[in-house]
Amino acid sequence: MTIKDLQKKLNRLLPEAINRDLMTDIAKAVQTNVKARTRRGYGVDKEGAPAKKLKPLSDTYKKERKRLKAKGELHPETTPNKSNLTKTGAMIDSVDFEVTSNNEARIFVSGEANEKKARYNAEKDRKFMNLSRREIKDITDIVEERLNKGIKKG
Repeated sequence: MTIKDLQKKLNRLLPEAINRDLMTDIAKAVQTNVKARTRRGYGVDKEGAPAKKLKPLSDTYKKERKRLKAKGELHPETTPNKSNLTKTGAMIDSVDFEVTSNNEARIFVSGEANEKKARYNAEKDRKFMNLSRREIKDITDIVEERLNKGIKKG
């Protein structure tokens, strides 16, 4: 295959490759990554930055979470001392996505109360909705894989 042949294939493949299925797969991957990373206790300050540990909890808040744990009201995927934005799990569980009719993916926190919690946490330096460098690489790998399949198919 010559460079010219490859270029022709890519020109044909690119518009076909960026479709609803691809964008849905990308959005699901982002959703899964954001939830898992945050539950592990990591956030991302800005797009493309490395993931870093979330700001530690205050002693007062740790005591509150210990009280909730004793009552069985603390989410099972956390501990009283762990900063992972998972007190009840509602906000992290509400991270959702949609793919628009023009194939744009949108990742968001659903529900007014959860949106408010997410904004509050971002203001308190606990940002979790940005994508890390590694997560962007994961998305790039998904797109590359699709393009490679298309090139091999012909």
